[in-house]
Amino acid sequence: MGVFDSSGQELIDLLENVEDPEHIMAFRDTDVIIYIFEYPTWDSKSQQIMNDLQKLSDIIKDEEVGADLVVFIHKIDLIEKESRKSILKEITLQLKNQFKTTIYYTSIYPGFIYNLYNAFHDILSIFSKETIFIKRVLDEHLTDFSKTMYFITNKNNSIIAQSMTKDFKTEIINHTHKLVAQLTGTFEDMSLHSNIDHLILSSLNNFNLIMNNLNFRKRNLKNLICLSETLGSNKLIWAIGQIRQKLNNLYYLKKGKS
Repeated sequence: MGVFDSSGQELIDLLENVEDPEHIMAFRDTDVIIYIFEYPTWDSKSQQIMNDLQKLSDIIKDEEVGADLVVFIHKIDLIEKESRKSILKEITLQLKNQFKTTIYYTSIYPGFIYNLYNAFHDILSIFSKETIFIKRVLDEHLTDFSKTMYFITNKNNSIIAQSMTKDFKTEIINHTHKLVAQLTGTFEDMSLHSNIDHLILSSLNNFNLIMNNLNFRKRNLKNLICLSETLGSNKLIWAIGQIRQKLNNLYYLKKGKS
């Protein structure tokens, strides 16, 4: 992945001077163009923002770039909670009526940080059909649950797919990631000395965590982690079985086709 990050001062030249080498460098072979504006600037610079987006749309169309246009409305935590939904809806309608774009509402404020993570996860996932499938499998198994999160790691213990219910407490995501990182080493040591399929951790306030060894080494899928404040260990084990089965079907079918 290559990232071309321009300063605000350079943006006008970058968008208008099609002969400029930097213009060619920025847009040639581009898959995604991300335009970010902060909510506080919308009232004073909405027309400039619309003009910039129009120029980007023209570049995509006229130069046959074939890129997706993505807009981040950033710092949404600065909108009053009571009016946040209506204000974002109004801005979204204005943008959608004029441009073909995907819009994300982002902030680094603790209550919204997952929106930012999810935005980049969605964008990066479009380059991998396999990642999209894995994310979809996780999403499907959250439909009827609440306060629950699943994620899958690779051999480097990096998260490659994650999904959670809308009511999962975003402020504890970093804590749960750190907890899983600490448990991973212990789980690996235990697995080396005995045939352990999963590790269960339950707290006094009904928070349950299950780490399952997927063992799909050829596909670089290592562990499936399920966390929930509402589901017991038996229900989580059942969910893990369903997810594993769908992943097995995916890789079995691929192997059969090859």
